[in-house]
Amino acid sequence: MNENDILLLLMFITYLFPIISVYTKYKNNPTISSIICDNQNKYDIFFYMIIMTCFTFLYELNRGETSLICILLILVGIFGVIFIFEPDCIHYSFAFLVFSSILYFMYYYCKNYDNFGLNILFLFQIEFFMMTLVNFDKNMFFGEMFYILNFAIFYLILHFFTRHKL
Repeated sequence: MNENDILLLLMFITYLFPIISVYTKYKNNPTISSIICDNQNKYDIFFYMIIMTCFTFLYELNRGETSLICILLILVGIFGVIFIFEPDCIHYSFAFLVFSSILYFMYYYCKNYDNFGLNILFLFQIEFFMMTLVNFDKNMFFGEMFYILNFAIFYLILHFFTRHKL
């Protein structure tokens, strides 16, 4: 295992805590935001996101790619989503920043690496984005969940694909 393998592992371990927290509180919550914005949850999730941000920043610095900018935008957006309550239009602006930065990140790597798996996941991401938009005033939980999960899978595949390309 190299340093980035370890950082990636630490990122995912740290990210498991917010994921488990959201999963256990899913019942009767139409969005992930409704769970992470709740005062009972936001500070725990914020704590783990800060730790994950440190690992992510180090990981992306080691990769030395321009994707660090997209990752920083995603993280800024996540922190905005955590601390601005859902009905506020600023909350939705942060959420859009997260969703669009993820899409651009995936587009960037699909354009620069000809990998069938990455391309398929990008197409799925567009579908999950559309599914979330269509269900904007309804139950968006599953659209958001699939969007996040698909991005995590993309990120893992990208890690191993680029690791073996170097």
